[in-house]
Amino acid sequence: MKRLTEVLSWRDSKYFAGDFNLSTLLSMSTSAYDAFHDILTPEERNLLLGTLKDLGKLFFHEYVNHLENRIADNHVWQMTYRILAMSAFATLGELPEAEVWADYCYNLWVARFPGLNKDGAWHNGDSYFQVNYRTLIEVPAFYSRVSGFHFFDDPWYKRNIHYVIYHQPPFSKSAGHGNSHETRKTPTGARVGYADALARECNDPWAAAYVRYILQRDPQILNSAFEAKPADLTWYRCTTRKQLPEATRTLNELPGGKVFPWTGVATLHTHLGDPQRNAMLSFRSSPYGSTSHALSNQNAFNTFYGGQEIFYGSGHRTGFTDNHSMYSYRNTRAHNTLLADGKVQKIGTEGYGWIPRHYEGETISYLVGDASNAYGEVTSPLWLHRARLSGTQFTPENGWDKNKVSRFRRHVVRLGNTGLFVIYDELEGLSPVRWGYQLHTTLHPMEVDQQPDRICVTGRNNRNGVSVAHIFSPVAMHTEQTDTFFSPPDNWKNVTDNTGRTVRYPNHWHFTATTQPVQSSHFLTIIDTHGTDREDAVIRRENNRIYVEDWLIECDLTTGTPGFRVSNEPKKTDLEYDPEKNEGRTCITESSNGEVQYVELEDVFPELVI
Repeated sequence: MKRLTEVLSWRDSKYFAGDFNLSTLLSMSTSAYDAFHDILTPEERNLLLGTLKDLGKLFFHEYVNHLENRIADNHVWQMTYRILAMSAFATLGELPEAEVWADYCYNLWVARFPGLNKDGAWHNGDSYFQVNYRTLIEVPAFYSRVSGFHFFDDPWYKRNIHYVIYHQPPFSKSAGHGNSHETRKTPTGARVGYADALARECNDPWAAAYVRYILQRDPQILNSAFEAKPADLTWYRCTTRKQLPEATRTLNELPGGKVFPWTGVATLHTHLGDPQRNAMLSFRSSPYGSTSHALSNQNAFNTFYGGQEIFYGSGHRTGFTDNHSMYSYRNTRAHNTLLADGKVQKIGTEGYGWIPRHYEGETISYLVGDASNAYGEVTSPLWLHRARLSGTQFTPENGWDKNKVSRFRRHVVRLGNTGLFVIYDELEGLSPVRWGYQLHTTLHPMEVDQQPDRICVTGRNNRNGVSVAHIFSPVAMHTEQTDTFFSPPDNWKNVTDNTGRTVRYPNHWHFTATTQPVQSSHFLTIIDTHGTDREDAVIRRENNRIYVEDWLIECDLTTGTPGFRVSNEPKKTDLEYDPEKNEGRTCITESSNGEVQYVELEDVFPELVI
């Protein structure tokens, strides 16, 4: 109590600021009041109750009629809401205000939490997903205990388990979307602990398989999260009576592709349960746009092999709105997507994409991202205000200008477990546009081979992984590769590593293939991602027919008539997209377990809360 009294006095200091600091005072006061209640002196009890009353009132009035009407207030979801809820229930019956707070917090969870929508994914990316682990476990565990209703029965949790697995397989880098994505190099003990809690609460065999796979190879990993502010769930494992489900499944039994269409993210895999030889492609086209901790990377993809990135988003998270972050990290020019006349996508919810159709099969998986509404001038009042504070210039010189894009749809197809992916881009401008096809690497420079009928770009990682992108276009392209950023990184915060040395941010490599001005066109890309277990796939072109292994890809690469087809006769698999046929639907035939199934896909709008 002597120490806590001293800490509480810091609130009067001019150096004490921020909702995280205030919520920490509220959290410590709640814990002390609850745990020491019967041995506190009257003065100590009054000190704690007064702190709880003042700070609880402050946070409640900050939330009410705000939080329930906002897409996501990150700090609140991460910890301050959880702390207010625990404070309210700890003082229920003692502070008159606590009854109002408890009623609000409980019903707010029922109405708005745990996710923005029902698909189970996290729109801000994996790095900022992890800071919500404690809230996502502690709050429903507490509400379940006091109410008798099992809050983990919310369908979001079952779907979130698949997000945890697919977006960061064991011993693999995460999918690479959202602020600080580059730091998520392998699942942390916090992520494993979170998956462990969900496996027990949801009795889920897939979460259990994920946890067991990692623990068998790193038995001490859960200890690494001990006392970590956003993620330590040691208390849960110490108190729960629920057991980890029996080992009845392995991750290799899961489908090779998973799409979260309402959040707008997806990953495609070859060997989900064997990370050392897994070829992975991740994708983002999100209706939540690029606000908050999300990036301006609609219709962007990343490739990985052996759990390490190859073609990947570039830049460093040097700050929230400093020049490098705004021009060379959050910015579209830092990602594997397209520029239009060198111009980038809007920042804010207004610069959005979406996934209108998808299919998860055995021999083939498919998705479409639509970034037709992503480009143009920044109009978000929030980001215009932030720009005034930080000095960001949303000017044509820095990449933001009048929109020239009317259609940008990116089709992605996984060809079985070969490590081959087909990407088809539909492009339409409001006027002739120089389309810029971008690829980036962070570990090694790319090898660029401009052949008569295509451009071949090869990227490599440090785990003997390679991605070869064969880019075809009916329009001539000029290529360029640079190893410098549009805006160089500056360690202005003096970030240090584990040894105390100042971090130096290395340059990355940036490739762009730019067309001559053309109003409508398309790109066809075949990406071959593999390890040293095989040579590069032989990709043979005969006019508008491209052969690779036992797959045939057909696309008009001469006149530019839109549409493409992917087929495999031995596997009785066929996918066709022709905007002039079947009302523009995507038609898929696939043989599965001896039965041939046929589906026609048309656009389906996402189901969003706000």
